[in-house]
This record gives sequence, C-alpha cells and structure tokens, in this order.
Amino acid sequence: TKAEARAEEAEATVERVMAEAQRMRESMSQELLFRDKGNEVAIERVRAEAAAVREALDASTVEARAAAQERDRAVQRLSEETQRASEESQRLSDEIQRLLEETQRLAL
Repeated sequence: TKAEARAEEAEATVERVMAEAQRMRESMSQELLFRDKGNEVAIERVRAEAAAVREALDASTVEARAAAQERDRAVQRLSEETQRASEESQRLSDEIQRLLEETQRLAL
C-alpha cells in the first residue's frame, strides 16, 4: 500500500540521514584530532623556545655576574693602587719638606 511505501521511504530517509550524521561526526572527530595534534606541536615548539630563552637568560646572568665581579676586582685594585700612590706622594712630600728644612739650616 501507499502508506507502507511511504513508511519504507521515510525509514530509508532516516537511515540515510543517520548514516550522513555518523559520517559528519567521524569527519569532525578526525578534524578535531588533527587540530589537537597541531596544537600539541605548537605547544611543544613554544615550550622549546621558552627553554632556549631561559637558558640564554641564565647564561647572560652568569656572564653579567662574572663581569660585575671582574669590575669589583678592578675597582679594588685601583683603590689599592691609589692608596699606595697617595702614601708614596705623602712620603715624597715629607722628604721634600725635610730636605728644604735641611737646606735652610745649612744655608744659615
């Protein structure tokens, strides 16, 4: 009968729609998996870049500390040399003063 034919046609349509929906779900699942893989790769790349930046920063920090220590040692050496030069200058000034006094005494 016509009703049975329509019912069979409706059932076939439902089956086709259900099959198409299943294919769409599978396709979307595959696309999401592909995107997830792409995101994982991007995340790993960013992590690797961050690690490289951290290493470079650590190396720069070590270099900066070494340079600061070398600068401090140079300042210390300069300070010691300045102190020695000042002491030598005072010694020479005292010696000149003594010689002037002796010269004046001998001149009299």
